[in-house]
Amino acid sequence: MKERLGEGVVDEVYFFDVDGVITVPDSRQFDREIMEDIARRLSQGEPVILNTGRSISWIQTRIIARLIHAHNLKDNSSLANLFVVGEKGGTWLTLDEDGLMHEHRDDSISVPQDLQDEVRLVVEERFPKTMFFDRTKHTMISVEMNEVNDRRYEGELSLEAFERDQIRLVEVLGEILKKRGLDKILEIDPTTIATDIQNKKVGKDFAARKAIAWLEAKGFKSERFVAVGDSKSDLATAEELHNNGYDVQFVFVGAESDREDIQRGNPVFPIFFPEGKFNKGTVEFLRRKTSQVL
Repeated sequence: MKERLGEGVVDEVYFFDVDGVITVPDSRQFDREIMEDIARRLSQGEPVILNTGRSISWIQTRIIARLIHAHNLKDNSSLANLFVVGEKGGTWLTLDEDGLMHEHRDDSISVPQDLQDEVRLVVEERFPKTMFFDRTKHTMISVEMNEVNDRRYEGELSLEAFERDQIRLVEVLGEILKKRGLDKILEIDPTTIATDIQNKKVGKDFAARKAIAWLEAKGFKSERFVAVGDSKSDLATAEELHNNGYDVQFVFVGAESDREDIQRGNPVFPIFFPEGKFNKGTVEFLRRKTSQVL
């Protein structure tokens, strides 16, 4: 019989970043093997946490709907084992055992509307071939890489092209924040396929605290926690878990060039570096864990 929500000890608790961890970075396509692994864990009564900068509406349409329709997660009660933190802690989503979704938002950390308008114009006028302004965010600003398979940019877009423009964008955004006197309360966070402006309070650690509170409220307990990420900012998830007394392992699936940054702080918890990068690295780690169990 499937263990019901909140009935004690589970084997493992996984925290996944989304972009570049369960998706292919440039195309945004979901890795089927990873999604099947998540669906299996939820069906077995294991909690899964998605800790992302994505909006809740994006998660609802692109992930939860996919879990239900493409990965045979027909039992709505299994969805109650999923906890989603969006916008790096600014929004979050819970699901009950009837599959109903409940959205939450922290409006106290929202960025000013006139700043959002100015950034949107900068992106549309100066970087339309490589990125777009994400209009689905509520508490932060996100400028995201255009999708490579979008025919409007065929032959013109790549991760390398986006990275070049991202460097220029970060410089422009820094000037805007300084001019407005907002650089003391807001920060710029460039990641693999996006550039965010966010309140300095938010981050993967801020978001992880909401997930920890949810786990404790639901009665989940485990001796093994795993956090999977593809950028330095994701390390904060594992650090927050460790600081709360949990035995955690961090799996870094990002670019090789960022590996030294991850190691520089000499974390006191184990870090695994798969040979594969991004979603391929996540698959490599999940297969490794499965083979250990077998």
